[in-house]
Amino acid sequence: MDLDWTVIGIILSSIIVIIGLIIIVLYIIWRSKKDQRRIEYEFDDDLDDRLPSRKLQKNAKITFDERVVVGPKSHEIRNTVLKQGDKIRISMIEKNKRNFNFYLLNEENYNIYLKSKYFRKEISKKGKARYLLEHEIPEKGMWFFVMECSMKKLEREIHLIMYIKK
Repeated sequence: MDLDWTVIGIILSSIIVIIGLIIIVLYIIWRSKKDQRRIEYEFDDDLDDRLPSRKLQKNAKITFDERVVVGPKSHEIRNTVLKQGDKIRISMIEKNKRNFNFYLLNEENYNIYLKSKYFRKEISKKGKARYLLEHEIPEKGMWFFVMECSMKKLEREIHLIMYIKK
């Protein structure tokens, strides 16, 4: 009889340990996904206080830090000359959490974009209210940062911050 209670105690202890391990693994998975979301956005709700990576700020020059208003069914651009190998970090948040599209285009493809033909995008992001992107520029030239509103009625107010590390 004593042996049976010992076996039952061992089995129950093993089950408790296994449940504890499962809980720990699930917590680690949940925490890593939460950290991944924070790394992807690194945003606060207060747009004015948020800046991209502090490491990049030390060795980089700020190019844009402004609010851009994009009207319904239209687009706004910012452009700058970049060199091959420049590393850029772009952060964009729409004030009212409305979705917008973003493209990074070289001069040739921007001219094609204006004609509403198929164009090659260096970066293409669609249907989100926030973006945090890092990218290395492949070629020297004029680069266009296109923010586009595809909705008919509501404009977008986007806070754009961009750093360049040469």
